[in-house]
Amino acid sequence: MKKEIVILVFVLIIVIPAIVYAENGDLASYFTRTEANTRLTQIRSSLTSFKNLTNLVYLKSNLKKDYKINSFDENKIPLKAKISINMLGNELKNVGNQGWEVQNIGFANWPKYVEGYIEYLELKNMKLQLELAQKANAGADKIKALKELISKKEAYIKKKFMGEVVD
Repeated sequence: MKKEIVILVFVLIIVIPAIVYAENGDLASYFTRTEANTRLTQIRSSLTSFKNLTNLVYLKSNLKKDYKINSFDENKIPLKAKISINMLGNELKNVGNQGWEVQNIGFANWPKYVEGYIEYLELKNMKLQLELAQKANAGADKIKALKELISKKEAYIKKKFMGEVVD
């Protein structure tokens, strides 16, 4: 069962967007606002789970009773404190976002996708600047420089976020 979930998550996060990119051949098919929003929602959910886990650990630990710590703050925990946590499995299970696939595949790729989307938006902006320069009859040197920047940005995005080998 766990293996199937890992494969499903991998397909949803990596394979399907890569197939769409391969079929269309452009970055716009890979980096979409919808996908970026999906990744941000996943990141928010993970951060909420982490907050809930931190709170649960504090509430189920001996920090308040034995060390008089009234809120979970790593700066207040004595370095040699012997912390015990007593909780039921279902309490921990209900926190969410603890699966191997989420923590090892999702956590690593969600921010990377959002970063790639931002880079892609910068690329789109550069292309608009080029179009504007061409319409304004800017000098050949400026247009050439913009084209070179765009080419380098595309290569960077493909290499860093798409895993392509770029010359």
